[in-house]
Amino acid sequence: MTKKIILSLSAFFLGIVAAFLVERYLRNSIQTIFVWSTAHKIHFVGKDFYFYLNELYYISFGFVFVVLVLENYSIKLKQAFLNISVTLLLFGLLLIAVSALDAHLKIAECTACKHGIRNLHWNDINYGIIISTCLLIAIIPNGVVLVRKN
Repeated sequence: MTKKIILSLSAFFLGIVAAFLVERYLRNSIQTIFVWSTAHKIHFVGKDFYFYLNELYYISFGFVFVVLVLENYSIKLKQAFLNISVTLLLFGLLLIAVSALDAHLKIAECTACKHGIRNLHWNDINYGIIISTCLLIAIIPNGVVLVRKN
């Protein structure tokens, strides 16, 4: 039991470190999805300046790492690789879907747009909520298996 607690804490902190490392990549991916999914009807203006995303983003990364480590703790490497791959694929698909939906909603709510083109400031998108939502939904199958196993 002590080993699982130490492993969980280590996984949580590793998840927070991973969140810091992939933050810029995920922000750029969401911006690209916003532009791509709306056929270039969103233009970003201003300076792309930020300190950090909200706390939920970092906590959700830590939580996802804990669930993945605990679920894949005592199974074979091939099955663990498959579980993690499915989770990453599901996260990627959800990220595209949620970002595209949010982009279309931002265009639909625009009342002062010229020719359907919306100018957004770089920080008008709530990146932390989008990423956290996708992460927590993508980890649901792993969480269900973990609860059933214990």
